[in-house]
Amino acid sequence: MTTFKSLLDSWNPEEWSEIQDVWSDLVPDSLRIEPRVVRKFRGKTLTNRQAGYVFESWVIAAFRLSGFSGHSPFTVPRAANKRALEHVDGLVFDGYQGFLIESKFSLKGVDFVPVAQLHVCVEHRPVGTLGLLFSAFGFTEPAVELSTMLHPIRVLMIDQNDLKWANDSPKRFRTMIRLK
Repeated sequence: MTTFKSLLDSWNPEEWSEIQDVWSDLVPDSLRIEPRVVRKFRGKTLTNRQAGYVFESWVIAAFRLSGFSGHSPFTVPRAANKRALEHVDGLVFDGYQGFLIESKFSLKGVDFVPVAQLHVCVEHRPVGTLGLLFSAFGFTEPAVELSTMLHPIRVLMIDQNDLKWANDSPKRFRTMIRLK
């Protein structure tokens, strides 16, 4: 029996069409009408938590196929007790520009707390590093409003409209990041 983890770990798309197919299964157009729609990955029905993990992997795979280099998710341990200081969903580079990646799959939209957390996380990195916060279903109004008060700008917020546009091709995905 194949576990979800082994199914996700073995997913290594080689063609952009695989990125498009996974997006269609994760965020079908019918989701706007019926939030209880069944989401699938490689034929397996997903829980909400599993859909979040697939979305996280989808973002990293889209970066890879768009020509960015980087790393998959990792945890930064605390020095004193080895517990997690922070978890990073990915780290990618466009030339010398580094981006910390955070991906959220919340039907209600992402609130301000993850924006602020990523902002603080990025502050502990070399100058010029930016955070990219991906939300499959957008951001709450308070998150958008409060994020404008964070200076300097360290976190770029990418919502479902950006992702739908960028899902067209690897070139568009790369352009989306550069335009942000």
